[in-house]
Amino acid sequence: MSGSRVSPPPPPAREFWDDLEWADAHMDEISAAYPNQWVAIVDRRVVASGPVLADVESRATALTGRAEFPVVFAEAGIRVS
Repeated sequence: MSGSRVSPPPPPAREFWDDLEWADAHMDEISAAYPNQWVAIVDRRVVASGPVLADVESRATALTGRAEFPVVFAEAGIRVS
């Protein structure tokens, strides 16, 4: 490795952070509707969910055409913020 550098990836778009903030604010409802599932959020709505992370990411990408979006785990039970 003689002097080659790899640039870091660009930061996520503002929409990613808006969707993540929305998911955090609505986690109680998300957890009630999708208990113990991975949930992909695009444009402040759930676009895919399921027990297997890779499947949820694939479905969300296919449905939205976006490559970058937050995916959260909607754990059932008590949530501490």
